[in-house]
Amino acid sequence: MPAKPKTQKAKAEDAILDAAAAPPPLAPITTTPALAIEMWPVDKPVDYPKNARKWSEHAIEKVAASIREFGFRQPIVVDPDGVIVIGHLRRVAARTLGMAEVPVHVAADLSPAQIKGLRIADNRTNEESTWDMELLGNELLEMSGMGCDLLLTGFELSQIDALLIQAGAPAPAGGHGGTGNPTLAERFGVPPFSVLDARQGYWQDRKRAWLMLGIQSELGRGDASPGGSPRPACDYSNNERGDGTGKAIAGGGRN
Repeated sequence: MPAKPKTQKAKAEDAILDAAAAPPPLAPITTTPALAIEMWPVDKPVDYPKNARKWSEHAIEKVAASIREFGFRQPIVVDPDGVIVIGHLRRVAARTLGMAEVPVHVAADLSPAQIKGLRIADNRTNEESTWDMELLGNELLEMSGMGCDLLLTGFELSQIDALLIQAGAPAPAGGHGGTGNPTLAERFGVPPFSVLDARQGYWQDRKRAWLMLGIQSELGRGDASPGGSPRPACDYSNNERGDGTGKAIAGGGRN
Protein backbone atom coordinates (compact mmCIF):
# COMPACT_ATOMS: atom_id res chain seq x y z
CA MET A 1 0.00 0.00 0.00
CA PRO A 2 1.57 3.34 -1.04
CA ALA A 3 2.54 5.74 1.74
CA LYS A 4 0.14 8.55 2.39
CA PRO A 5 1.50 11.90 1.19
CA LYS A 6 2.67 14.19 4.00
CA THR A 7 0.63 17.22 4.77
CA GLN A 8 2.14 20.68 4.59
CA LYS A 9 2.19 20.79 8.39
CA ALA A 10 4.12 17.51 8.60
CA LYS A 11 6.62 18.73 6.02
CA ALA A 12 7.14 21.95 7.96
CA GLU A 13 7.72 19.99 11.18
CA ASP A 14 10.27 17.74 9.43
CA ALA A 15 12.11 20.80 8.11
CA ILE A 16 12.32 22.26 11.62
CA LEU A 17 13.72 18.98 12.99
CA ASP A 18 16.29 18.73 10.16
CA ALA A 19 17.44 22.27 10.76
CA ALA A 20 17.85 21.63 14.49
CA ALA A 21 19.97 18.52 13.83
CA ALA A 22 22.21 20.18 11.25
CA PRO A 23 25.59 21.55 12.43
CA PRO A 24 25.77 25.33 12.76
CA PRO A 25 27.11 27.13 9.72
CA LEU A 26 30.79 27.98 9.85
CA ALA A 27 31.69 31.60 10.37
CA PRO A 28 33.36 33.20 7.38
CA ILE A 29 37.15 32.93 7.53
CA THR A 30 39.02 36.20 7.49
CA THR A 31 41.80 36.02 4.94
CA THR A 32 44.60 38.40 4.13
CA PRO A 33 45.14 38.10 0.37
CA ALA A 34 48.53 39.80 0.48
CA LEU A 35 50.28 39.97 3.83
CA ALA A 36 51.76 43.46 3.88
CA ILE A 37 55.21 43.51 5.46
CA GLU A 38 57.17 46.67 6.20
CA MET A 39 60.73 47.16 7.40
CA TRP A 40 60.82 49.09 10.68
CA PRO A 41 63.70 50.30 12.82
CA VAL A 42 64.32 47.59 15.42
CA ASP A 43 63.33 49.91 18.29
CA LYS A 44 60.10 51.18 16.71
CA PRO A 45 57.76 48.32 17.76
CA VAL A 46 56.48 48.89 21.30
CA ASP A 47 56.62 46.13 23.90
CA TYR A 48 53.23 45.11 25.28
CA PRO A 49 53.56 46.03 28.98
CA LYS A 50 51.31 43.17 30.13
CA ASN A 51 52.96 40.44 28.07
CA ALA A 52 52.50 37.23 30.09
CA ARG A 53 55.11 35.27 28.14
CA LYS A 54 58.59 35.18 29.70
CA TRP A 55 61.88 33.78 28.45
CA SER A 56 65.46 33.14 29.52
CA GLU A 57 68.77 34.38 28.17
CA HIS A 58 69.27 30.88 26.76
CA ALA A 59 66.05 31.21 24.78
CA ILE A 60 67.23 34.53 23.35
CA GLU A 61 70.50 32.90 22.27
CA LYS A 62 68.63 30.10 20.49
CA VAL A 63 66.34 32.46 18.58
CA ALA A 64 69.27 34.72 17.68
CA ALA A 65 71.22 31.73 16.35
CA SER A 66 68.21 30.71 14.26
CA ILE A 67 67.81 34.19 12.79
CA ARG A 68 71.55 34.39 12.07
CA GLU A 69 71.47 31.07 10.21
CA PHE A 70 68.09 31.11 8.48
CA GLY A 71 67.19 34.79 8.33
CA PHE A 72 64.18 36.63 9.77
CA ARG A 73 61.44 34.40 8.31
CA GLN A 74 58.52 35.42 10.54
CA PRO A 75 57.61 39.09 10.77
CA ILE A 76 56.81 40.79 14.04
CA VAL A 77 53.08 41.49 14.24
CA VAL A 78 51.92 44.77 15.78
CA ASP A 79 48.56 46.45 16.33
CA PRO A 80 47.65 49.78 14.67
CA ASP A 81 49.44 51.62 17.50
CA GLY A 82 52.68 49.72 16.90
CA VAL A 83 52.37 47.58 20.05
CA ILE A 84 53.76 44.07 19.59
CA VAL A 85 51.19 41.29 19.29
CA ILE A 86 53.52 38.50 18.12
CA GLY A 87 57.31 38.52 18.18
CA HIS A 88 58.57 39.99 21.45
CA LEU A 89 61.34 37.39 21.67
CA ARG A 90 62.31 37.76 18.01
CA ARG A 91 62.73 41.51 18.47
CA VAL A 92 64.96 40.97 21.53
CA ALA A 93 67.03 38.48 19.54
CA ALA A 94 67.33 40.94 16.66
CA ARG A 95 68.69 43.54 19.05
CA THR A 96 71.36 41.16 20.32
CA LEU A 97 72.40 40.56 16.71
CA GLY A 98 72.73 44.30 16.11
CA MET A 99 70.05 44.37 13.43
CA ALA A 100 68.97 47.88 12.45
CA GLU A 101 65.62 46.86 10.94
CA VAL A 102 63.08 44.07 11.35
CA PRO A 103 60.14 42.94 9.18
CA VAL A 104 56.78 44.02 10.63
CA HIS A 105 53.16 43.31 9.75
CA VAL A 106 50.50 45.70 11.06
CA ALA A 107 47.31 43.82 11.96
CA ALA A 108 45.13 46.82 11.15
CA ASP A 109 42.02 44.75 10.43
CA LEU A 110 41.72 43.21 13.91
CA SER A 111 39.62 44.62 16.73
CA PRO A 112 41.18 45.32 20.16
CA ALA A 113 39.55 42.14 21.48
CA GLN A 114 40.96 40.10 18.59
CA ILE A 115 44.41 41.58 19.17
CA LYS A 116 44.35 40.38 22.78
CA GLY A 117 43.12 36.96 21.72
CA LEU A 118 45.78 36.55 19.02
CA ARG A 119 48.55 37.61 21.41
CA ILE A 120 47.72 34.75 23.78
CA ALA A 121 46.59 32.17 21.21
CA ASP A 122 49.82 32.44 19.22
CA ASN A 123 51.78 31.28 22.27
CA ARG A 124 49.24 28.85 23.69
CA THR A 125 48.12 26.89 20.63
CA ASN A 126 51.61 25.62 19.78
CA GLU A 127 51.67 23.89 23.17
CA GLU A 128 48.98 21.50 21.94
CA SER A 129 51.35 19.64 19.62
CA THR A 130 53.77 16.87 20.61
CA TRP A 131 56.79 15.21 19.03
CA ASP A 132 56.87 11.82 17.37
CA MET A 133 60.24 10.85 18.87
CA GLU A 134 60.97 8.14 16.32
CA LEU A 135 60.38 10.42 13.34
CA LEU A 136 62.24 13.27 15.04
CA GLY A 137 65.28 11.11 15.76
CA ASN A 138 65.36 9.85 12.17
CA GLU A 139 65.08 13.41 10.88
CA LEU A 140 67.99 14.55 13.05
CA LEU A 141 70.04 11.56 11.92
CA GLU A 142 69.40 12.48 8.28
CA MET A 143 70.30 16.11 8.97
CA SER A 144 73.50 15.00 10.67
CA GLY A 145 74.49 13.14 7.51
CA MET A 146 73.92 16.36 5.55
CA GLY A 147 76.36 18.26 7.74
CA CYS A 148 73.70 20.34 9.51
CA ASP A 149 74.43 21.98 12.86
CA LEU A 150 71.82 20.18 14.93
CA LEU A 151 72.03 22.71 17.75
CA LEU A 152 70.28 25.17 15.44
CA THR A 153 67.13 23.07 15.86
CA GLY A 154 66.85 24.48 19.38
CA PHE A 155 67.34 21.14 21.14
CA GLU A 156 70.00 20.78 23.81
CA LEU A 157 73.08 18.68 23.06
CA SER A 158 72.05 15.95 25.50
CA GLN A 159 68.59 15.74 23.93
CA ILE A 160 70.12 15.46 20.45
CA ASP A 161 72.42 12.66 21.65
CA ALA A 162 69.49 10.74 23.10
CA LEU A 163 67.44 11.12 19.92
CA LEU A 164 70.34 10.03 17.71
CA ILE A 165 70.95 6.96 19.89
CA GLN A 166 67.25 6.15 19.62
CA ALA A 167 67.51 6.45 15.84
CA GLY A 168 70.40 3.96 15.78
CA ALA A 169 73.40 6.27 15.50
CA PRO A 170 76.62 4.61 16.70
CA ALA A 171 78.41 6.30 19.59
CA PRO A 172 81.62 8.04 18.45
CA ALA A 173 84.72 6.06 19.39
CA GLY A 174 88.08 7.28 20.64
CA GLY A 175 87.02 10.38 22.55
CA HIS A 176 87.65 13.65 20.77
CA GLY A 177 89.97 11.92 18.34
CA GLY A 178 91.21 15.24 17.09
CA THR A 179 87.80 16.04 15.63
CA GLY A 180 86.65 18.29 18.43
CA ASN A 181 83.56 16.09 18.91
CA PRO A 182 83.24 14.53 22.38
CA THR A 183 81.92 11.02 22.79
CA LEU A 184 78.37 10.48 23.96
CA ALA A 185 79.73 9.34 27.31
CA GLU A 186 81.66 12.59 27.66
CA ARG A 187 78.62 14.61 26.69
CA PHE A 188 76.45 12.89 29.29
CA GLY A 189 79.08 13.13 32.00
CA VAL A 190 78.62 15.80 34.64
CA PRO A 191 80.81 17.02 37.49
CA PRO A 192 80.06 16.11 41.12
CA PHE A 193 76.88 17.82 42.21
CA SER A 194 75.08 18.92 45.33
CA VAL A 195 71.35 19.42 45.90
CA LEU A 196 71.65 22.93 44.52
CA ASP A 197 73.69 21.80 41.49
CA ALA A 198 71.01 19.24 40.62
CA ARG A 199 68.59 22.09 40.00
CA GLN A 200 70.82 23.69 37.37
CA GLY A 201 69.84 23.59 33.71
CA TYR A 202 72.67 21.35 32.50
CA TRP A 203 71.74 18.64 35.01
CA GLN A 204 68.02 18.84 34.25
CA ASP A 205 68.78 18.63 30.50
CA ARG A 206 70.74 15.42 31.02
CA LYS A 207 68.06 13.97 33.26
CA ARG A 208 65.45 14.63 30.57
CA ALA A 209 67.71 12.93 28.04
CA TRP A 210 68.11 9.90 30.30
CA LEU A 211 64.35 9.67 30.73
CA MET A 212 64.00 9.69 26.94
CA LEU A 213 66.28 6.61 26.93
CA GLY A 214 64.19 4.93 29.63
CA ILE A 215 66.79 5.52 32.36
CA GLN A 216 65.36 6.59 35.69
CA SER A 217 67.96 8.33 37.82
CA GLU A 218 65.88 7.73 40.95
CA LEU A 219 66.27 3.95 40.69
CA GLY A 220 69.21 2.31 42.37
CA ARG A 221 69.35 4.47 45.46
CA GLY A 222 70.02 2.09 48.29
CA ASP A 223 71.13 -0.60 45.85
CA ALA A 224 74.48 -1.20 44.28
CA SER A 225 75.68 1.71 42.23
CA PRO A 226 77.01 0.88 38.75
CA GLY A 227 80.56 -0.34 39.20
CA GLY A 228 80.60 0.34 42.92
CA SER A 229 79.56 -0.90 46.32
CA PRO A 230 76.06 -0.64 47.80
CA ARG A 231 75.10 2.92 48.68
CA PRO A 232 72.77 3.32 51.66
CA ALA A 233 69.66 5.42 51.25
CA CYS A 234 69.66 8.50 53.46
CA ASP A 235 66.95 10.38 55.25
CA TYR A 236 67.70 13.99 54.33
CA SER A 237 65.46 15.38 57.02
CA ASN A 238 66.14 17.94 59.72
CA ASN A 239 68.03 15.29 61.67
CA GLU A 240 70.23 13.85 58.97
CA ARG A 241 72.29 15.15 56.10
CA GLY A 242 74.59 13.57 53.58
CA ASP A 243 78.37 13.67 53.59
CA GLY A 244 78.59 13.74 49.78
CA THR A 245 79.11 9.97 49.42
CA GLY A 246 75.55 8.81 50.09
CA LYS A 247 76.11 8.23 53.80
CA ALA A 248 74.10 10.01 56.43
CA ILE A 249 75.64 12.13 59.15
CA ALA A 250 73.48 11.98 62.24
CA GLY A 251 72.72 15.09 64.19
CA GLY A 252 73.32 17.40 61.26
CA GLY A 253 69.98 19.19 61.47
CA ARG A 254 69.23 22.71 60.35
CA ASN A 255 69.65 25.57 62.77
